[in-house]
Amino acid sequence: MLVWELLRGKARALSGTFPGWRAAGVELLLVLDEDTTTSLQAALSEETLLPALKKMIRLGKVNLFILKPRDELQELGFEEFLEVLGVPFLGTCH
Repeated sequence: MLVWELLRGKARALSGTFPGWRAAGVELLLVLDEDTTTSLQAALSEETLLPALKKMIRLGKVNLFILKPRDELQELGFEEFLEVLGVPFLGTCH
């Protein structure tokens, strides 16, 4: 992960690790702020939630982190979900 540090009025970026997602058994990680969460809660029906989530990802309001290899995600049934979101990760190129 990228760690931003503010020290004596100067910012710097460092690389670091965040082991927490491994312990939780997370395959996909969605990171969003409170306003975006509120917007998505308004679209909770299945017909509107996924298009709204896709739009928020495209606008940069939701960050999607794929934490497992493609083959594992396919075995777990994530292929259609990622296709709906427009993630090219599971394309025909292997």
